[in-house]
Amino acid sequence: MAKKKSRIINVRLISMAMTGFFYNFKRPRTANPMGMLKYDPIGKFDLQPPTLSLLLHLLHRREPIIGDGKIK
Repeated sequence: MAKKKSRIINVRLISMAMTGFFYNFKRPRTANPMGMLKYDPIGKFDLQPPTLSLLLHLLHRREPIIGDGKIK
């Protein structure tokens, strides 16, 4: 006999700052997918979804975004 799917699933939210930090939590399987704004202790700032203007700005830059360990 087949086993039922679990009603609660584990979810991992990863840092949008690409620091490798993540949050684990549980949510119901039937709930909508989540996106949360949380504090990233490695990057020391609140994580916010990137805006379209920021993404366009980063795409058109000719110099590297991160160089010699400092964010430009």
